[in-house]
Amino acid sequence: MCTQLDDVQMTGWLQSQLQIMQVWMDELATRPDSDPTALERLEHHRQWLTGELDRLETARPKSYGRA
Repeated sequence: MCTQLDDVQMTGWLQSQLQIMQVWMDELATRPDSDPTALERLEHHRQWLTGELDRLETARPKSYGRA
């Protein structure tokens, strides 16, 4: 069972993962020797993480605000 603190911590962790992933994707996009399928896989995973973050933020009571 998730506690309110767990949701806040998970939200913060997911936000940091999205930031790291964006930097990684930006780097891959600028490298001519990068694997195009790697960017596709990262984008797919980024979309999943964004969905999880949205789900947690929607479920969080309004009194919490944003993490």
